[in-house]
Amino acid sequence: MEVTIRPARPEDVPAMLELVRELAVFEKEPEAVTVTEAEMLDAGFGKKPVWWGWVAEGLEESEVGSR
Repeated sequence: MEVTIRPARPEDVPAMLELVRELAVFEKEPEAVTVTEAEMLDAGFGKKPVWWGWVAEGLEESEVGSR
């Protein structure tokens, strides 16, 4: 299987935010995530980005985070 690593794009924000929310639930702090999708989009892809990320494509769901 071929895996591609690429810079995050604006259309990745919904899935990235869902991962953040899932992590917060795992850490027993779901209320700690107050950022909205629009805020996260602006913070990463607006005029003054404050974060950047990478996306791995080509992984099966069962493989995500297993390496």
